[in-house]
Parts: sequence; C-alpha cells; structure tokens
Amino acid sequence: MVKSSEIRVTDHFQAIHSFNRVNRFTGWRIAGSVISRVQPPSDYAGLLCKRGVAAPLALQSGRIMKRIRYANDHLTNGEPSMSTAQAPTPQHPAASPAPQAIISRLKDATFDGGLRAFFEYRDLGVSQATAGAYSVHVIRALDGHEASGVPHLHQLDFQFVYVLQGWVEFEYEQTGVVRLERGDSVYQPPGIRHREIAHSADLEMLEVVAPATFSTATLEHV
Repeated sequence: MVKSSEIRVTDHFQAIHSFNRVNRFTGWRIAGSVISRVQPPSDYAGLLCKRGVAAPLALQSGRIMKRIRYANDHLTNGEPSMSTAQAPTPQHPAASPAPQAIISRLKDATFDGGLRAFFEYRDLGVSQATAGAYSVHVIRALDGHEASGVPHLHQLDFQFVYVLQGWVEFEYEQTGVVRLERGDSVYQPPGIRHREIAHSADLEMLEVVAPATFSTATLEHV
C-alpha cells in the first residue's frame, strides 16, 4: 500500500479519476479540489440505493477525498502540483553591446609606417572594430622612397587594392607586369607571388586585408 507521505502528482490525479469513476451515477464530480454535482443522480443511482450499494460507494468516495485533500495540502506546501507549477524562467545571455559606427575623418588622419618601407599607412579603425578580423587602410607613397621590387607573398585570407590617385606597377605570377591607375583595382589571391616595381609620387591606394595581422615571406623570384 502506498503511504500517504509518498503521494505524488500522479497519485493526486489517479485519486480524482477514481472519485469521478465511482460517482459517475450519482452526478458528483471533482475538478482540482472543488466537489460539485454537475448533473442530477441517474435512475441507476436510485437502483444502487435500493440494493445497498450507494453507501459503500459513498464510503469509498470519502476515502478517496481524504487522499485528494492530503495530496492537495502536501503538493501545495512542498511540491507544486502540475496545475500550479510554473515553467522555469529562461536564462538569457548577457545582451551584446549595441553596434556602433566607426568614423574616420581626413582632418584627424595620421599616416604611419607599415609593411612596406616606401609606403605610409592610414588606419581607418576597422581592425580594432572587428577584433583583428579585417583591416582597411589608405596607402600613399612616401616622399623620396622608391619601390624595392623584392618578390614576396602574403599568408592571409583576403587582399584587395583600389587606386585612389596616381599609378602603381605590380608583377604577378601567371599574369606578368600590370600598371594600375586611378579607379583601377586588383584582387590578390592568398599566397600569390608578386612585387611592386614602381609608383608615382602622388600614389594613394585603398587596401583591404583579412586578417589584419599576417606574415609575409620574401622570395627569389615571382
């Protein structure tokens, strides 16, 4: 026999089902902890009374109600019933900071040294904004310096160059010497052998690379 202290949610609903089953002829039903007569007793209930069966049914219903009341008290005080249990509050991750536009103004621009000694570079702030995933910068010719012409390759994922003004000459494997002027561009595949041959004194280029930091290997030839 199940002890009263072992009653759980399933016992609670089984007890309610038993009460409703044994009283299906008397018209009494239970919903939750509320007992009510939802319909008048049927003729069969009167027959049960004549045969002395109604009393045992009532006695059995009383025992069932004791179990139901105990279950209600037990579940309310210690274990929430299925009808009153609340779903756990979903845990949401901390909100990410709102996206912020990165503005780089020419009046505040500074040019610094970079990968090539004969060029200087203006960082447009993309590297910091993308945690080093990308870098976008303006490259311009450094006064009094000529291209070294040393063959090399870059170990990166992406490199794109767009000429803003002036001109520049590159040599690429499989392609040869290419002269790029204002409005021209070149996509340099990762690891392609190339070199800078010459450029104009007023050269300015926009370069996009990914990632922002990468290694360069010098070569004997293109």
